Amino acid sequence: MNRELIAGGVIPLFRDNILLRNYYSAIVINANRFPQANQQLAERFLDYLISDETQERIRNFGINKFGAQIYTPSADYDKGLLARRGQVALEKKKYELKLMAGLVTVFLALSIFSSLLLIRMRKLDKIRRRSEERFRLAVAGTNDGIFDWDVLTDRAYFSPRLRQILMLESDQDFFSNPKYLISERIAPPDQPTILGKLESYLQKGTGDDLYQAEFRMQGIQDHRWILIRSKAIRSPTGEAVRLSGSFTDITSRKTVEAMIEHQALHDALTNLPNRALLHDRLTHAIQLAERQNTYLALLVMDLDRFKDINDTLGHQVGDKILQQVAKRLQHILRPSDTIARLGGDEFAVLLPVTDVTYANHIAQKIILVLKKVFVYERHTLYVGGSLGIAIYPDHGLDAETLIQHADVAMYLAKRGNSGCAFYDPQQDRHSVTRLALERDLHDAIDNNSLELYYQPQIDIKTQNVVGVEALLRWKHPQRGMIPPDEMIPIAEQTGLIRPLTMWVLNNALKQVDTWRRQGIQMNVSVNLSVWNIQDLSLVDELKAIFSTWNIPPSFLKLEITESAMMANPERALEVLTGLHSMNVHLSVDDFGTGFSSLAYLRKFPVSSLKIDKSFVMNMAGDENDTTIVVSTIELAHNLGLSVVAEGVENEKVLGLLAKHGCDIAQGYYLGRPMPQADITRYLEAHRGAMGVNKLSGNSAHKSGRLLS
Repeated sequence: MNRELIAGGVIPLFRDNILLRNYYSAIVINANRFPQANQQLAERFLDYLISDETQERIRNFGINKFGAQIYTPSADYDKGLLARRGQVALEKKKYELKLMAGLVTVFLALSIFSSLLLIRMRKLDKIRRRSEERFRLAVAGTNDGIFDWDVLTDRAYFSPRLRQILMLESDQDFFSNPKYLISERIAPPDQPTILGKLESYLQKGTGDDLYQAEFRMQGIQDHRWILIRSKAIRSPTGEAVRLSGSFTDITSRKTVEAMIEHQALHDALTNLPNRALLHDRLTHAIQLAERQNTYLALLVMDLDRFKDINDTLGHQVGDKILQQVAKRLQHILRPSDTIARLGGDEFAVLLPVTDVTYANHIAQKIILVLKKVFVYERHTLYVGGSLGIAIYPDHGLDAETLIQHADVAMYLAKRGNSGCAFYDPQQDRHSVTRLALERDLHDAIDNNSLELYYQPQIDIKTQNVVGVEALLRWKHPQRGMIPPDEMIPIAEQTGLIRPLTMWVLNNALKQVDTWRRQGIQMNVSVNLSVWNIQDLSLVDELKAIFSTWNIPPSFLKLEITESAMMANPERALEVLTGLHSMNVHLSVDDFGTGFSSLAYLRKFPVSSLKIDKSFVMNMAGDENDTTIVVSTIELAHNLGLSVVAEGVENEKVLGLLAKHGCDIAQGYYLGRPMPQADITRYLEAHRGAMGVNKLSGNSAHKSGRLLS
C-alpha cells in the first residue's frame, strides 16, 4: 500500500467533502449502522489516519508540494477523529498501565522470590555450615581415621586422626597419590595381599560391595594393627571413581584376640602348648612328614610320685614342680620341638623329622633330667617320670592314633618301671582291655555289681570266730572273676579307688548290721589303699556310714600296709589318728614286706600286726620264715599289739603259731573266703564258738582287746 498516494487523495476528500467524511466516521464510530462495511479495514485505515505519522504528512503536504500549508490535519478539528484519537490514546494509556501493573507485579514477585530464595540460601548455608561442623566434630572425635579419595584426580582427603595413624607429619588435608602413601605404611609381608586386593576392588566390583582388610604397620616394633573399611562409587563400566572409608587402629583388639587364643591353646601354669595345640601341630607335622617321606616321634610322659607331692605338700608346691619340669624340658630340646602339657602331671613332646634312635636318645635325656633333685624353698624332692614313644608312620598315621599309642606305651613303661617304652602292638591289646576294664569297673560301682566275700578269723587259743575279713570280688560279665591284684591298680590309677573303698566299707558295715539283727555279733576287717590314708575326708565319710547303719566304730578294723603308711607318714598319721579317735581299730597289714620302721610303728595308733602270708605258709619247712614270724610275734607283744597270721593252710602251721603265742589265725585251713550267704551259714553253725569279746594270751596288752 502506497501510504503517500492514499494520503494525497484522501486528505482533500476529507477536507472538501464533509458528508463523505461524516459517512466514513459513522462507519468507524458506529459499525452497527453499516454492517456491510469492512470494519477491520476501516479500523486499520482510521488508525492510520489519526496516527501521528499521517497527521504530520497532512500538515506538510502543501508545504512539500506547493511551498505553503494548504491543509490542516483533520485530527485537529474533526470530532470523530478527535474521539477516535482520544480512544486510541486511552487504550494506549490503559495498555501502558496494564504493562506497568504487570511489570510491578513481576517486580514484586521477583522481589518476593528473591527474598524467599535468599532466606532459603541462608538456611541451606546454615545447614551446610552445621553439617560441616558436625563432620569436623565427628572426624575430630572419632577414633577412626577418615579418607575420601577421588580416584580420577588421584587426590584424597585425610583426616587429622588418619594422618596420626599413618604417622604423616604434614598438616595439610589433601594428598596426591594416596595409594602410594598408604602402601609405604603397610608391613612388607602384608603388602602383596592388601594392595592386590585393593587394586582388584578398584578395577571391578558392584555398587554394594565393601573393601575391608587388616594389616600391620611397617616399622612398628609392637606390631600395630590397622583395619581399613571403604566403599566405592563406580562408573557405569564398574570402575571406582571415588573411594571413601576409614582406618581403625585395632591393635588392642588384636592383642586381646591373641591373648584369648594363647590362653585357649596354652597351659596357664607352664605356658606350654596344651592338648589342642599339640594336636594341631602334630597334624601339620604328619602332613609335612608325609610329603617329605620322613619320620616323627611323639613322646607322652607321666611324672612318678607327683600325686604324693601334691597330697603331702599341697598344690602350690606341686605347681612349682610342674613349672620346673617344663623349664628342664625346654632346656634340653630343640626350638623346633613342641613340648605340651596334656593335663595334671602328664606332658608330651613332639619331635618332627626324627627317627627311632634320636627319639630314644631324647627319652633317656628326659629321664636323666627328671631324676635330678627338685628344690623348692626348704623341700628337696625327687620326681622321675615314665615315657611312652610312638613313631610315625610305624605306629599310626594320624594324630589321634599316635597320641593314643604313645599313651599306651607310657602306661607300659610305668607298669614295668622301665622309664620309657616304645609302642608295642602286642601290648596294646592288653591296654585296650585295661581301658575297657576301667569303664566296666566304673559301671560296676555305680550299678552295685560288685560282691564281698568274707574269710573268718579264729582266736588260736579259744578256737572262737572273732571276726571276718571283707574281700572284694568282681565277676565280670565276659571275663569272669577279676583278681584283686588286677582290679585295685586300675582303681588307683583312674581315681576310682575312693568310690570303690566307700562301696566296700558301706556294704561291709551294712552286713554287720544285718548280722547284729540276726543275733550274730561279728566284727569286720577292711583293707585300705595308700590313696585312702592320704584322704582327709575319710574320717567324715566313715562317720556318715556308721550313722547310716547305727554301727559302733569298734566293730570295724582297717588294715593298712607298711608301704602305704610310709608313702607320706605325716599325712597318714593325721588320717589314722582321726580314725583312732573314733575308736576304729587299725592294723598293719603284710607286716615284714615293707620298711618295718619301728620308729613310725610306735607313732601310729595301731592295735595289731598282720604277718604276711609269704612267711606264714612256709613256717613248717623254712627255719628263716619261722624265725621271722616268731620275732614279729615277740616284737608286737612287746609293743602291746596283738598278732594276726594269714596264710594258715595246714594244722602244723597252726600248731607252730599257737606254740609261739600268735593271737589270731586266718587261712584256707580255717575257712576260705565265702560269699555272704555261705559265711552267714558258717557263722550260724559256729554260733557257739563265736567269741568276739574273747581274746587269748597276749591279746590284752596296751591297746586292750583286739575286737570289742
